[in-house]
Amino acid sequence: VLKIMRITLFLLFFSILFSRAANSYSQETELTLHVKSASIKEICEQLEKKSDFRFIFAGNVKKTINKKVSLTANAQNIEKILDNILSNTELVYKIIDSQIVIYRDKTTIVPKKIEESISEQIIQQKKEINGKVFDKTGQPVIGANIIEVGTTSNGTVTDMDGN
Repeated sequence: VLKIMRITLFLLFFSILFSRAANSYSQETELTLHVKSASIKEICEQLEKKSDFRFIFAGNVKKTINKKVSLTANAQNIEKILDNILSNTELVYKIIDSQIVIYRDKTTIVPKKIEESISEQIIQQKKEINGKVFDKTGQPVIGANIIEVGTTSNGTVTDMDGN
């Protein structure tokens, strides 16, 4: 939770700091770049050399920016190039004047967790186990606790007939 708050505060700070009308520089600049199997970070460094853009990487993208990608861009604007290199990652970008902030998109992470949680709950709801508990003499055990192995909350207590 603290990490999410820091990231949110970081992005909010940059949004406020650079909140002014953006010019259309990104639309006007066309770049040509051909790269085979280079990291996203290396491609961004090459884009910095060929243009006036400067890249800022949020702290939570270190592993992903080292992913190797190939790029063939002939006279394309920066948005098309970034869409291309970031397409199979959870990274997104925001262009603020001549600065480009690359950060992790939270919306691609949260739905996966929600989906896993829902599917786990559905699986748990579908399982029903019936049986009787008897002692050594064959008499039903009243009030025996039955708990699923590995959990502390999924269980029941037997009734008067040992069910």
